[in-house]
Amino acid sequence: FNIIGNDAAGCADASSFSEDDLLETDPLLEAELTDHGGPTQVLSPRAASPAVDGVGSSGECASFDQTGAARPLDGDGDGDAACDIGAYELRHPPES
Repeated sequence: FNIIGNDAAGCADASSFSEDDLLETDPLLEAELTDHGGPTQVLSPRAASPAVDGVGSSGECASFDQTGAARPLDGDGDGDAACDIGAYELRHPPES
């Protein structure tokens, strides 16, 4: 469950990609690092990011993100809590 951006095809070992990886995909992250209370600042995923709930309900992830917040959360508001791809779990579902 990785998002590999602009040059996935140019990677030396393409065989290391999983069928769950999103290749040549814009992760749609916020432009600036922000402090969400953890040890480091993070680039938060935007509401439309493929990272939000990107691991899916069948995927496994750490019980907490890098800020110490519990995961999974329902980041996309579909009623199904699933882990986000990456170190930070989006806290609020997008508004309808």
